[in-house]
Amino acid sequence: MPTYSNNVKNKLLVMYFINALNTPLLGYQIEDYFVENVLIETVELHTILDELTELAFVKTEVAFNRTYYTITAKGKEALESLESGLTETSRALINDYSAEKRDTIVNENNVLSSCKQSADGTFNLVLTLLDNAQPLMEMKLAIKDEDFAVAASRNWAKCSNDVYAAVVNLLLSGGGQ
Repeated sequence: MPTYSNNVKNKLLVMYFINALNTPLLGYQIEDYFVENVLIETVELHTILDELTELAFVKTEVAFNRTYYTITAKGKEALESLESGLTETSRALINDYSAEKRDTIVNENNVLSSCKQSADGTFNLVLTLLDNAQPLMEMKLAIKDEDFAVAASRNWAKCSNDVYAAVVNLLLSGGGQ
């Protein structure tokens, strides 16, 4: 197994992590794992992410004022040739974390809701469903009842995929005619 400096190992671990999750990740989601499990300080982690982005191993995409990180083809190639420098334990921990948390992270990143009260007292609810940080569906509702608006906003995460499927099915079937 090759010997790398801590900085190179940490960069490889970050690339391995992003690759293993296989979905766009927000900075705090990467932080959550590394600050707790690998003991990379937050500042160092963001320096690593910046360096990986500058090297085009990782790319960023901004959607809805959120910055998402993904590994590039160049990053995957580099990782493939250098990942033998990572310990089996490090890879297993990341793989286990990925298996346990991926669905939660995907859902958290792909389901957005916001609710603001307008001057006339109605609540403007914006419910968004993303796919890989790209808008898939967005609904804007004007609701008069605050409790309903709050409940709808909370329930969006649970039912967004069902709503999307129902809309697509209705559109494909001609609207149930």
